[in-house]
Amino acid sequence: MYFFSREFLLTLYFGGCFKDLAVPDSSVTLQASLTNLKFLEINDLCYAEVEEVSCALCLIRSSPNLQKLLITVFCSRNVSTNPFLQLSERDGFLDFSLNQLQEVKLQRFIGTLPEMEFVRLLLAKSSALKVMHIQPPSKMVAGEQLKILKEIIRFKRASPEAEITCDDFSEDVV
Repeated sequence: MYFFSREFLLTLYFGGCFKDLAVPDSSVTLQASLTNLKFLEINDLCYAEVEEVSCALCLIRSSPNLQKLLITVFCSRNVSTNPFLQLSERDGFLDFSLNQLQEVKLQRFIGTLPEMEFVRLLLAKSSALKVMHIQPPSKMVAGEQLKILKEIIRFKRASPEAEITCDDFSEDVV
């Protein structure tokens, strides 16, 4: 077992199964705040799983000084549930702000409803956001890319300076 002082934790990389992270269903934040965390990287987040989205949001909410967020999506087009509907029913779970978050990068983004709701949430809660990078999988069709981009640019933003960039979108989209 490794012990660390959360006061010195500036970067956190989380990869793997969120179900292994012991966070009670009703938790809004971790018991110990990650006050100095500046960069959070989450790999293979499955937006179809309520537990995973809940744990990811718990980590984000527990990091009041978070400046950069990188999430690699676990691609799955077979999404039959929207975790955000279930999470919105929990008292205060989606009631937070990300006043320090400046940069977000979402990799392997395919535009499922839960992914789009997550983007909507981040844009609405991040008053200092400067840029959100959306990177689709390399084989995504140009028409799908354009449809996603058109929807995202209509989302309300807490930061008037927030730009949305679309890395690796097909050149014939632009």
